[in-house]
Amino acid sequence: MDAISTVRNFMNKQGVKYLLVNSTNEFLLEYNSLFENSRWKLTNFSGSTGDALVTEDNIYLFVDGRYHIQADLETNSENVTVVKMQTGQIFLDELLKKIPQKEYLGVFSKKVSAKFFDLLSEKHEKILTFDVDPLDNLVLRNNDSDIDLPLSVCGVTTEDKVEQIREFLNLKSDEAIYITDLDEVSYICNKRNFTVDCSAKITAKLIITSENFKIFYQKDFEHLENLLAHKY
Repeated sequence: MDAISTVRNFMNKQGVKYLLVNSTNEFLLEYNSLFENSRWKLTNFSGSTGDALVTEDNIYLFVDGRYHIQADLETNSENVTVVKMQTGQIFLDELLKKIPQKEYLGVFSKKVSAKFFDLLSEKHEKILTFDVDPLDNLVLRNNDSDIDLPLSVCGVTTEDKVEQIREFLNLKSDEAIYITDLDEVSYICNKRNFTVDCSAKITAKLIITSENFKIFYQKDFEHLENLLAHKY
């Protein structure tokens, strides 16, 4: 089954007529691999940014001025309508012009930022969130290639950075901070990974308590989600 059929079958089962398909993975990376890019699988557009709205009879691909020509060249106009946004136009506003207020919009909860979701919720009340993207293939990044930066480069140890965070937040014994931003995790842990083009981030999440801290890699995420659900 091709990507378009897969998505429309998913929409039919979920009872939603409008679905946002993102270019990012759950880490909201701009420079995402194509294997983790559902928008590319759906439209064949390989640009670094630009999301798609799937309706019952069309797919709208929203791109900025950098990608107007590329989007035309890479997509099939029989299936995809390229929405060429101009300077000053805002993606959320242009997206919502395509969706009647009475209709639900489906979004993948792990692939939109909290800020975007809040803004979307303010302007469109009918939203359905889905935990699973039907076009996802689980791609585990190779953490064996993570590099520990020497103190001469980073200047401050991970332990000292964690202690500074604890003191700044005044963490209590029953509290924890959960860090998911890859830039922040990479910085705090003094680690980098150079296996992905245009990025040196590691793929991990971090929990800091008043007593210790722990890094969770992708293979540990299911355990991490169970831990968070039962403990915090």
